[in-house]
Amino acid sequence: MKWLKRIGLRMVGTALTLLALVAVCLMLLRAVPGGPLDGEREMPSTVRAAIEAQYGLDLPFSEQYGRYVSNALDGELGPSMQYPDFNVEELIALSAPITITLGLLATFLALGAAIPIAAAIAAEPMALQAARTGTLVMLAVPKFVLAPLLVLVFSLSLNWLPVGGFAWREPLTWVLPVACLALPQFFVLLRVLIENMRAAMEKSPVIAARARGYSPLRVVTRHALPLALAQTFGFFGPILVALLTGSAVIEQVFNIPGLGRYLVQAALNRDFTLLIGCVITVATITIVAHFVVESLQELFDPRVRARG
Repeated sequence: MKWLKRIGLRMVGTALTLLALVAVCLMLLRAVPGGPLDGEREMPSTVRAAIEAQYGLDLPFSEQYGRYVSNALDGELGPSMQYPDFNVEELIALSAPITITLGLLATFLALGAAIPIAAAIAAEPMALQAARTGTLVMLAVPKFVLAPLLVLVFSLSLNWLPVGGFAWREPLTWVLPVACLALPQFFVLLRVLIENMRAAMEKSPVIAARARGYSPLRVVTRHALPLALAQTFGFFGPILVALLTGSAVIEQVFNIPGLGRYLVQAALNRDFTLLIGCVITVATITIVAHFVVESLQELFDPRVRARG
């Protein structure tokens, strides 16, 4: 029953957060100077009035907010101003799977590389300092600098990988974008795992396993590593958020038609309907990711379950 109560409270909190986010987006878009209909050439007032009525831009804030929420609950986010042949939900349905796929691949790559390396070098005296240095370097290098460097080396110099684009049936187009997203998070996970592995080696279950004469490999993989992973789950939420925010830069650099690229283009072109739809989608993905991380923490860490 406690678990169901927590789920219910989280769902209510999620709904209130999304409603507040829609209100904030609409208020900010109404407050900024200019609008999606402003251009180099002034359009006739009758044409402007007709377009504003079509998109609901002429409505008071309360009516505009209520209309948007009502339509969103029906799965309708309105037509895009930049892409008039598409509705916003259609563009999101096409782009969100690409962004989610890139983010998941980057997460699995970073985690899959960090776990065995951390388990192998956690006991080395200089391992933690090396991981900290790598983390600082990778986080200090912006993704719009890292991406062209990788393109210069692996695409233009070695001619191993395509320069840009994305195709579901061509996995080589995934390599550079996923690597750019995964590299900074790999060093973050590596540093955290090494710290947690060192702390886990001092725990009583690991000490007891050593006393029983188990091999070092078994002590690390079956006793210390699960404890370290349970401590590391708390960092997955910020990492997933970093992957989502970083995907906007990566998708721009590699010309990938993902959610981040549409978000940036909508902001630049003041495509209000597409911008709000992308923001709500990113927020929903972030909330779901945090929910999954918290559920995994409760599953693997008994102390979290005890606090619940």
